[in-house]
Amino acid sequence: MPVELLRGGVVLLTVPIELLKGDLLLFTGAVKLLQVAVMLLTVPVKLLQGGVMLLKGDLMEHPGANVEPGAGVFRRFSSSYPQSCQRYRVQEPTMPELIPNTISGTLAWATSHIATWDTVIGGGGTIGIDAGTVTALEGHLATAETDYNAAVTARADSKSATVSQNTSLATLRDQLAIAVSNIRAYAETQANPNAVYAEANIPPRAEPTPAPAPTAPAEVTVSLNNTGDCLVAWRATRVNGDYWSVWRTLAGEASPVLIGTTGAKSFVDLEVPSGTAWAIYSVFSHRGSAVSDSSEPVQILFGTAAAA
Repeated sequence: MPVELLRGGVVLLTVPIELLKGDLLLFTGAVKLLQVAVMLLTVPVKLLQGGVMLLKGDLMEHPGANVEPGAGVFRRFSSSYPQSCQRYRVQEPTMPELIPNTISGTLAWATSHIATWDTVIGGGGTIGIDAGTVTALEGHLATAETDYNAAVTARADSKSATVSQNTSLATLRDQLAIAVSNIRAYAETQANPNAVYAEANIPPRAEPTPAPAPTAPAEVTVSLNNTGDCLVAWRATRVNGDYWSVWRTLAGEASPVLIGTTGAKSFVDLEVPSGTAWAIYSVFSHRGSAVSDSSEPVQILFGTAAAA
């Protein structure tokens, strides 16, 4: 028999209701059933904390259902099914609000209240529970405290064990590295190093891979500074070159000429001949004897004075 979960008169979800053993558990917010089937039996409806809550709102009985509310319970009946819909307000119990959610809070609350109840009952008072209930609660409290203390100790031991493990592994790695280094050093002194490596089941030292040629400088620009000299600048990184060489071609020259080297990413050309119509600059990256390709050549045009 289907039941619709309502909020503000709007149907949020329609789910089947079956008669099972257990408590009625619904989620709030997302309006999801904890289980596919929901029980309707003569049992208290519980408001649970920690994510499982009763639906706060109305429960609408669909035609064909046969349920009526009781004082804090849902009761099952076997009379004929009514044809009209009836609405049931699910009241939120307040009991769980008395008991804290935290572990330490629960243990402290239980310790205080169980002691109070024991005193009252022991003095002949009546509060709705008997001495047997208090004794059982004291047993539950003792078990909870024991398990809690064991969990705290286990967590502390786990942290300590993890620190010890990591320290031991770090020491082991360091000592293994020293042993491998000694084996390789010994192998290199032998006539047949590979035989030593094979016996030790350690690969020979890898031959160093030559560094690739440096990359050419990028985004080369040429401009006139405040003194009228040519400022050549470019983008590059030290990884790509230890230093750079600057080459220049003037009007009338057949090929570029080296005009200087620098460890900076700019160069000032102080020797442009007077009356030069234009100049072309290019830059190379250098790393030892390795040289990059040329950068893109950049041209600058000079104005010429009119004849007197």
